[in-house]
Amino acid sequence: LYIIVFTLVPGFSKFRIPGRFALFFSFCLILLAGIGITSLLKKDEKKDRRFLIVSSVVAGILVFFPFLFLAGAFDTASQYLAHEKVLATSKRAMASTLGMTVIIMLLLVGMLRSRRRDLFALLLALLVFIELYNYGSSFGAGTTNPEDFYRRFNLKPLKQELAAEKFRIQSRLYRGPGEGQMMLPRNLGNVENIPLIEGYNQLRLTRYNELLYQVDIQTGQKLFNIRYRKIPDKFQFERLTTAPRFYLSNSYTVLSTMDEVIAYMNSDDFTVGKDIALEQEPSGAIAVGEEASGTVTIIGENANRIELEVTTDKTALLSASEVYYPAWKAHIDGTPVELYPANLLFRAVVVPEGTHTVVMKYQSPAFTKGVLLSLAAVALILAVISGKRFLPERLYRPWMGF
Repeated sequence: LYIIVFTLVPGFSKFRIPGRFALFFSFCLILLAGIGITSLLKKDEKKDRRFLIVSSVVAGILVFFPFLFLAGAFDTASQYLAHEKVLATSKRAMASTLGMTVIIMLLLVGMLRSRRRDLFALLLALLVFIELYNYGSSFGAGTTNPEDFYRRFNLKPLKQELAAEKFRIQSRLYRGPGEGQMMLPRNLGNVENIPLIEGYNQLRLTRYNELLYQVDIQTGQKLFNIRYRKIPDKFQFERLTTAPRFYLSNSYTVLSTMDEVIAYMNSDDFTVGKDIALEQEPSGAIAVGEEASGTVTIIGENANRIELEVTTDKTALLSASEVYYPAWKAHIDGTPVELYPANLLFRAVVVPEGTHTVVMKYQSPAFTKGVLLSLAAVALILAVISGKRFLPERLYRPWMGF
């Protein structure tokens, strides 16, 4: 079902971990289940017969796939099922699905034939609770205090170094020797404010994966501004030579496709810290090929805003080791300017000669629209709730559906 939804539901494939939507999905199912069970409590032979037909078809589909799985039809369908433990766990889950579907159907049939439908409804609710408790009671029920867990890592030297100068750390290996190994546990970067290049991101950042897997490893490490990287098969970091997080350059090449950008970045013609791969011609009188000199000073930054003081002896491109995304906007001395995708994943902006304040900040129109829609929805809900008190009953009832 997951791949069907991921492929066919508009917008779903834009997210990396749609499973996070399970919270809202489950909540909607609970509401629908409540409406459904309330409807079944009222006897209606025609409606009951139709319900049994539909639910039998659904139950048949739900039983069919677990039956095939338990029969071994899918044992080679995934590389993960080659692991004995994964296969055994999956078969237990399928057996549970099969059993639960049969029991629920028997209860529904009994409910529709009984005079005490409320008793069967209670049994159904109890059965669902038992199943959820069986699967979920152990989640997050460990005996280790998270604070004690993270204290195992001596991060003080890293934090002291980060306080003097910002850089990034690669604690997970993606390819090559030791692929898949991790130095630091998940979420440690968020908990301890350590800038790791790995982590959870809801959006499927295609360019991020392309840089990790398609671009030369050393080039990618420099562009990411990685100073420390896990050593394969060792619980140690190695120190790398990295490029500046921000640098000025007049050496750029405009390429039309992502494949061309990757090929150029993997060639000997591309030098990190000097060359910039763009996907459109930048505006401004840039003296291409003439070396620009200047300074870039970080005035302040947080997750949604970076403020820089940039001094340059000629109009130049300011390259930033920060992920490009359309919602990020750039301003120079308070005036909006174009922010360009650069070096496949990152961003660049044209800075005129002289000393200027450059601000990059996250301004998402979708977020603004979402806030307005949410406020409108709250206002509508309050209007409907208060309508019972202030509106005539003939006007209020149609809104509530009864």
